[in-house]
Amino acid sequence: VDAAYAPGDDELCECKSVFERVIAAMRRAVDQGQMAATDPEVAAYFLWTTVHGAVMLEVNKVVSKWDTETLRQMFEQNLGMLRMAFEPRTAAE
Repeated sequence: VDAAYAPGDDELCECKSVFERVIAAMRRAVDQGQMAATDPEVAAYFLWTTVHGAVMLEVNKVVSKWDTETLRQMFEQNLGMLRMAFEPRTAAE
């Protein structure tokens, strides 16, 4: 990993485009009742930072005590936790 790396305008534009698509997907999920009513931009940011954090920990070998398969399983479990966090709530909850 090159700590001095700084994305250029093209890379930043592409990242913004991807982020806008994530926001749109969150908005659709909220509108269709597939996830809890929340601000789609906040939900997209939460998702993005969580996934990015996991990737950076792995890329920087901070989590090197676990093998690739264990990390994959843990990531899948993390995605499941995110899914549960975003599930629509009932009135009793």
